[in-house]
Amino acid sequence: MVVNVKVKKSPLFKRWKDDLYMDKEITILEALTGTSFTIMHLDGKNIPIEGNKGQIIIPEQKMRVKGLGMPI
Repeated sequence: MVVNVKVKKSPLFKRWKDDLYMDKEITILEALTGTSFTIMHLDGKNIPIEGNKGQIIIPEQKMRVKGLGMPI
């Protein structure tokens, strides 16, 4: 038996191996004082993303949420 699986593209997430990535634009105020926001994960759960208060965010900086990539 041969099974072909096609992965549907997400408008929000990109996949790299077992990790999911998304791009998020923030304001200069958020970059200088820290930011927090909520995203909806592929399973429908709302996930809070929070930076450290007062943390300066540099361009192309990555924020990580462990355990929410693709299952292995």
